[in-house]
Order: sequence, then structure tokens, then C-alpha cells
Amino acid sequence: ECAIPTGKDLNTWIARLAKEFGGTIDTQAASYLAQHCVDDMWKLASTIHQLTMFVDGKTITQKDVKLFVAPKTEDAVFALMDAMTKGETRKALQLLQSQLAYGSDSHQLFGMAVRQYRILTDLHSAQTAGLTESAMAKELGLHPFVVKKTLPLLRQYSFEKLRSAQQALLRADRKIKTGAATMDELLHQLVVGV
Repeated sequence: ECAIPTGKDLNTWIARLAKEFGGTIDTQAASYLAQHCVDDMWKLASTIHQLTMFVDGKTITQKDVKLFVAPKTEDAVFALMDAMTKGETRKALQLLQSQLAYGSDSHQLFGMAVRQYRILTDLHSAQTAGLTESAMAKELGLHPFVVKKTLPLLRQYSFEKLRSAQQALLRADRKIKTGAATMDELLHQLVVGV
């Protein structure tokens, strides 16, 4: 049996392979590579080989790895929603462009935005009612991690602001269904305007 290394063993394997190819890789770069190529060891080995040739004797950094490895789609989608709800417009636009370039379904991205603002609105109501985090998770059917991660965002949102965001999403949904705009156009408008 040839078991696939995991955790620190995988990072060590990556560093050893980079050395075999005549290069070196820093710890952050090895960890990033391990997280994003772990499902395909052949691809991982090929990427390490390409990276050692690319840096040409220098140490492989995380910045180098990001040029060769696309982030996991689900991680990038959550990062996009996070940036959007935090009001980090520039970052959200960059992440949106990346998602669309990678071929992500724009309808699914819109659905995630609707879900994110629904969660924020529900948590706002639950917080106003004086519920604890665990009670919020149980009442709303959310994972405790989602509640813990989302609650700090409520500092940026009054009920009126959340209501306005919900109305913007509703208007966008109508435009999509009536053909008044494309989904990609609306996603860009939502990132800038919500």
C-alpha cells in the first residue's frame, strides 16, 4: 500500500521533492500547495517541478504558488461573500472577476449572496431578541461556526441597511427574470452597491 502523506508529512514530502528538482520551497508555500493540490499527487509533483523551473534557483514562495494553483472554488466563494458583506469592494470585485474567469456559475454566486444577507438579517433579529450564539444556531438551523463568524459583521449593519440590501437583491432578481440585465452585470452592481 502506498498511502498519500497528509499534514506535516505532506509538507515534508513537498519540500523533499522540490529539493530533488533542484529547488527550495518556504513553509507557507508548501502549506498552500498541500491544501490546494492534495487530491492529485501527480499534479502536485508536476506543479512542484514547474515551480522550481519558474523560480530558477530562488526559493518558491506562496506568491509563486498562487500563479500556478487556483484556489479551491468553495474557499474563494466564501472569501467573496465575506469581502462583499464587509464592504471590501475592491477585494470583492477582484474575487468576483476570478470566480467568473474560472467559470463559476453566476446564478450560484447570486444565490450565495442572497443566503449571506438572509443569514445576516436573521442573526440581527435573533441578536435583537437577546438570544445566545448557541440558541441562534439552534433556532436558525445554522452551524455554530457560521453564527460565530457572521456575528461580528452585524456591527456594520443596521436593520435599515440589511433591509436595503434585501431590496437590492429582490430588484436584481426581478431584472434577471425579466431579462433586463445579465447575471454578471448584476453581480458587479451588487458587489459595488450592497
